[in-house]
Amino acid sequence: MNKKIFIQWIEEQKKSSEAVDAAYKAGVDLINFSECFLQPNLILRAELFTVEDIDWIDWYTYERDPDSLEPQAYDGDTPICQDIDGLWDLMVLKVEKED
Repeated sequence: MNKKIFIQWIEEQKKSSEAVDAAYKAGVDLINFSECFLQPNLILRAELFTVEDIDWIDWYTYERDPDSLEPQAYDGDTPICQDIDGLWDLMVLKVEKED
């Protein structure tokens, strides 16, 4: 997977999650309905990424505060994953270290 596709995939995941959240806030519960559309994505990403990679992707996509100017994740004393480029760099560096 190249960087452009990775970024597009992350952005689409975020949009999908935000749409389900917005519907829920409007009184429409799509959580169980959307699960059938999410399952193929979960299967595919389990083939493409390690469990640790998926943890970082989920943290970046769902838990990270995108409005914070302060670093939220570190490798030792070094801030990591501050933006989508940083997440990509973490994925690439892990692959390089494993080779």
